[in-house]
Amino acid sequence: SVYANSPATGEFDWNQISIDDIETISIDFAPKEGQIEFAGASVSIVTKKSGGRHGEIHFESLSYENSANDTKFSGINYSDSISNLFYRVTFSMVNAENRYELRSLKTNEGNENRALKGGLSLNYGTDDFSVMTDFKLASNEYAADAVSIDEDFGVEKDKSSNALIKVKFSGSEITANHQFFKTEYDGDSTKIHTVSASYKFCFYGENFLKAGIKAEDSSSFEARRFQESFTAGFCLTPFDFLAIKPELTFLVWRGNNGLSGQHFIPSVKFIFDGGFTWSFYHSFVLPTFNQLYWNDAWAHGNTSLKNESGWGHCLSFRKDDFPFYASLQNSWYTDKIRWVGFDSDGMFCKNEGTGVYLTVILGSAYRWKALFYDVSGTYTHATLDNWGGSQIMWVPRWQANVNAGANFGKVAFSTSLNFMGKRYTTNENLSYYSPYFLLDAKVEWNMNECLTFFLKGGNLLDERYIYHDNFSAPSRSLSAGGKIRGFSKK
Repeated sequence: SVYANSPATGEFDWNQISIDDIETISIDFAPKEGQIEFAGASVSIVTKKSGGRHGEIHFESLSYENSANDTKFSGINYSDSISNLFYRVTFSMVNAENRYELRSLKTNEGNENRALKGGLSLNYGTDDFSVMTDFKLASNEYAADAVSIDEDFGVEKDKSSNALIKVKFSGSEITANHQFFKTEYDGDSTKIHTVSASYKFCFYGENFLKAGIKAEDSSSFEARRFQESFTAGFCLTPFDFLAIKPELTFLVWRGNNGLSGQHFIPSVKFIFDGGFTWSFYHSFVLPTFNQLYWNDAWAHGNTSLKNESGWGHCLSFRKDDFPFYASLQNSWYTDKIRWVGFDSDGMFCKNEGTGVYLTVILGSAYRWKALFYDVSGTYTHATLDNWGGSQIMWVPRWQANVNAGANFGKVAFSTSLNFMGKRYTTNENLSYYSPYFLLDAKVEWNMNECLTFFLKGGNLLDERYIYHDNFSAPSRSLSAGGKIRGFSKK
């Protein structure tokens, strides 16, 4: 089990886990699509076991309504182990020309995207000592306001890198990470560096102490910010049927324009036998580096932003051997931060009142031999400043999901139907995005141990919905591909 959330923002730090190593992701509880706050979310991630020689080629071709073959994805990875050293090499390439459009609007017509990604992971481990390193490079070009990437004008070009190293020994863990991001658009160039490091010491089971530092810098904005955090977490078992896990974080920060401060962030979780969990938390969210300092032709930061602060609790029930689950979360936050302001220089962030949230999830999941299903419904009451106010923009009141499938030997089938209720486009609730249903399906054929073919369809009902402002979603798509595995040692 790895704690990989930032104590300052609550956001999941994907640098803690190599994306290529993720095998399954299951959400125990999280606010659904469109909700702004994510405090109290619980996500379980299972990664692939390292070791053994393994190679995989993945190719995929997508078809949209207005072009028969407009998106191509290909990827390759190879891994092997030499004594106690495990390594993995990955490379992927995407070329997209999604010339889809809405029935009434030609939104995103002429959209092109080309992306390259590469990575190298090394992992050396013994019973008492281990060291893991992960390096990633990425390049991306997107024709934002151009007919073609080849025209160059109106093309956004992004480059990024990430270097992570983690060392574990005798109950201690040291992590260091460096991220670099550069974007160019019509002559404007933005560079951002982020460096972080932490030390964690575990003692007597699940008790731990952790100290971390983080530095963010941009020569493009002449901006910088530093953060230090100190966290203590404990596991108490006063009764056989109850475990109590309190945590306390002390956060210190300072940056440009005299931005500085310190804050205590407490939380506690009660875990009962029988599947019940009750957590209380103080949510304290610093404005992101971009929200404070970003500055280009379209948007600029706001150094006058206040920190988000609030409280909440979550009561949930889920057992692997019981077919029903439920969750109730109630929280409130002052000075919510949103990119919704406009001035002569473009869009900027501002604090907008107190957010009041109530989220209720009811669901049922069951697996019987080769069959499974998971059905859930979500109600979210999200208002600004008072309980009886208008629904917060972009947050749907109603959502529902139905997932089902079957596995018959070498053939597996799965399908999902998702409902998204209407979402208001203004906090005054004057207009809204229409509700929609999304139906997806996938068939996978494991021909043998080395070869797998799949066919999947997305948005089979061909819903033409707008998911945010003027950004339209793809129409019906069909995807075919395959995986080649092998190189197993005997």
